[in-house]
Order: sequence, then C-alpha cells, then structure tokens
Amino acid sequence: MKVSIGFFLALITLTTLAKAEPQVVLIRVPEGQSTPSNLTTLLSSWRKDGQVANVLFLRNGKAEKKNQSAKFDSIIILNFLDEVSFNSWLKTLAPTLPKKLIIKHARSLIDGIISPRDDKHSIFVINEYTPKVSREIYTQFALAYLKPLYEEMLSTKNLVRYTNYIEDGAIGDANAFSVLEYRDVVAFEAMPPQKLKIRAYLTANNPGYASYDKVKDTLRVDGGGTLATFTEVNSH
Repeated sequence: MKVSIGFFLALITLTTLAKAEPQVVLIRVPEGQSTPSNLTTLLSSWRKDGQVANVLFLRNGKAEKKNQSAKFDSIIILNFLDEVSFNSWLKTLAPTLPKKLIIKHARSLIDGIISPRDDKHSIFVINEYTPKVSREIYTQFALAYLKPLYEEMLSTKNLVRYTNYIEDGAIGDANAFSVLEYRDVVAFEAMPPQKLKIRAYLTANNPGYASYDKVKDTLRVDGGGTLATFTEVNSH
C-alpha cells in the first residue's frame, strides 16, 4: 500500500496542532481548609521559569449569598501553551503540590475580556455547577445560553472578563465553573438590576437563550457563587 508524502505531512500537521492546543488545570483548596502558605511562592516560581503560561490565583473564598456556603478557600487556574508543557508539569511539578488539594484537568468552553481592567481592584465571583448531561450537550448550552448572557453583561463594562470551564470526568462527577470578573465593587453592585434587564431582553430577542432558559435546571445543578480575592503571582 502506497502512502503519499502529503499524507505524512498532514499527519504531522494534525499531531502538531493537537500538541499546540492550550491546556487548563483547576486547583482548589476545599472550603474549611487553609490555603498553604507556600502556594504563592510555588506558583511564582512556575511562572518565572515559564513552566506555566499564566496563573490566576483567587483566595479567601466567601459565599456570594448569605443562605449559601463557599465552595472553596482558594481556586487556582493554570494555563499551559500546549499538551507537552502540561504533561511535563503533570509529571514533575504536580507531585510537589501540598496534599488534599483538588486538582482537575479542564477545558475552557467560552470566554470574553475587555480592557482596561485592574485585577487588584476587581471583584471575582466563581459560580459552580454540576452538569447533568454530557460535555457535548453542556458545551451547546454554554454557547447558546451562557455566552450571550455574559456578552451582554460585558457590554455594560461592569463585567470585564468571563470564562466558563468544565472539568474532565463522568457526568455527575465533573463540575463546571463560570469565573466572572467585575471591574470593582461599584460595578459589582450595579450588575443585579442590569442583569434582570439583560435576561428580559435575551428572552424576547434570542430564541436560543430563551429555549435553554426554560430547561437549564434539567441540565445542571446550581452550586451557588463564591466571592474570591485576587492574589498577585509574580513572574519576575
């Protein structure tokens, strides 16, 4: 059987693209446990050495609403440029992390960002969900329902960044997280009435959003929101 050079080139290209796909890891310090004191130093060393492409470290988790509980003390989002760098971290550096942390490989489903913004003044809210459906179906939901909602919130310039992640894992075991960054405390407090208007607008004008709004509770369990504080991780 003859195989053309073009086939091998295409195969190499596909392999390269697969390895170049960005990777994400979510690390959580469970609620009720203290964030290890050496964690900031450890994350900074990884950034400085280029072992991770970016780190978002959010700590001091507090329940967004009084009748709920925080889902973590801290959450860390590690971004890797490709599968090679992720696998290297997984093999050599992940074992150096303190024990009792929840470490999950995840995927970013949707994201958006505007500038200018200053993380040091931002208010971060992390909404946790447990999908009741496959990742494929949940991805469709995120694109049709969450993305237009967050994009409209972004247009107010009170929300300055959002990302929705879903962990690897079986249905019921994998969680999804929406990480929402508000410009400052004033912007955060201004959003609730704006969000009501946005929901009403999308329900009337976006059929995809409206259809998923009716069934969203059958697709996921809402675990509530956690407020968290940005912690700078130096890379110099």
